[in-house]
Amino acid sequence: ITILRGTLIRNAGTLGSKMAITFGMDQFKTLKEGKSISPDIIDAVLSIGAHQTNDLAWFVQKFETAKNEVEILNYGTNLASFSDDEVLNKVIEEIAFKKIPMRNQPNIIFRLCQNSVATSDLKMWKFFLANLDYIGKINDFLQQIVINAIITNPGVDPETFKEMKKFFKTYNKTNPMAEAVTDRSFETVEINLSIKNRLS
Repeated sequence: ITILRGTLIRNAGTLGSKMAITFGMDQFKTLKEGKSISPDIIDAVLSIGAHQTNDLAWFVQKFETAKNEVEILNYGTNLASFSDDEVLNKVIEEIAFKKIPMRNQPNIIFRLCQNSVATSDLKMWKFFLANLDYIGKINDFLQQIVINAIITNPGVDPETFKEMKKFFKTYNKTNPMAEAVTDRSFETVEINLSIKNRLS
């Protein structure tokens, strides 16, 4: 129940719920004052705070001075929750793979792929293609999470989907571990595009 509460608050804030945003920003103010808040909502509060303030400097400072793994994960992952295009470009280009520990990189990539600003103009697909060598060094399990997030991100349109299928047909020949995850991911995209087409 506690995990669900945080998820509901974060999702409501992302969708623009005034009540969720007001609550989240009140709690975010408490955090910035150096006080503690309930751990079950901290991810949601940081997500809303990042989206509303785009305070990159504060989040980076909190991430770099984190005292434990939970703080590293919470502050690091929510560097993907900003709403400003320029700020997100800095996160994608300068932080996601360069400052976030490898074990946590799939978390920030997944969150970026759920952020409509980060996926606009095919940013995450271009990011993936530009970092293939590095991604190949991540262990197979984490690499599959990244590939799934990249393929299924909401910004994928029919033309990009065709490009992805063509790319992974070749990629999977030298990276067989990716085949199963790409097949599942393609099925998800086909369903999503079908639903979008019916609703349009």
